[in-house]
Amino acid sequence: MKKLFFLLAIAAFTAQNLKAQTTSAADTTANLRNSWYFEFAGASLTGLTFNYERFLSKTPGGFSIRGGIGGGFIPHIFDSGADFFGAFTGGVSYNIPVTGNKRGMIEVGSIYTYYSGHILSQFGDDSNVGTGVPAALASWRHLSASGKTQIRATWLAFISPDGWVQPWVGFSVGQRF
Repeated sequence: MKKLFFLLAIAAFTAQNLKAQTTSAADTTANLRNSWYFEFAGASLTGLTFNYERFLSKTPGGFSIRGGIGGGFIPHIFDSGADFFGAFTGGVSYNIPVTGNKRGMIEVGSIYTYYSGHILSQFGDDSNVGTGVPAALASWRHLSASGKTQIRATWLAFISPDGWVQPWVGFSVGQRF
């Protein structure tokens, strides 16, 4: 009888311990509400930005807000010069989990990018420019098995003040914490 009681106690303890480990791992993944990532192209056009993102929901998916800073350059085609610019981004999006394990998400939203730079044209004109451009975005976001690493492919539609729409793509990789 003592052996049976001892075995039942070990089984109950083991089951409780496994349940606690499973619950804490799921809670940890669900509570990763912040992320940082590097984005190539995307909102910076031909540059690179470092971004911070905050998820407003405690579950995977939902609304998120982001901000980023970066820059890039545009090489001249007909001479050896290049134009350098800074890019400052801010946006909001909604993430929709589309896979059963909630590691694959479709993201839709908008982003605003302010570009500031120094332009030297091939005709010798030297000027500083600053302009802001809004864009609509749609992305595919994939999370690793641990839920900490994320990669994303983004399609953007930049909208000019004149009304033209310029499609563009971007790629990012980063960490959730």
